[in-house]
Amino acid sequence: MSASEIVATAKRMDPEVFDGLRRTTVDGWIDRSGERPRWKDSVLRKIDQGNDPGHNKGGSRGVLVRAP
Repeated sequence: MSASEIVATAKRMDPEVFDGLRRTTVDGWIDRSGERPRWKDSVLRKIDQGNDPGHNKGGSRGVLVRAP
């Protein structure tokens, strides 16, 4: 799935929460160095932390979560 498709799917799921999500942001979360694209290790760590941004500059919290 491309970054554009991920954004479109997220916006269909919850247009309000994902309104500001952009393809370029999602593309930055993907590691394309191997045979198959995968989420970067840093993104997986953020998911495990409940997407704590680690700063006080704002931004959405809880967007990156593991599905039950």
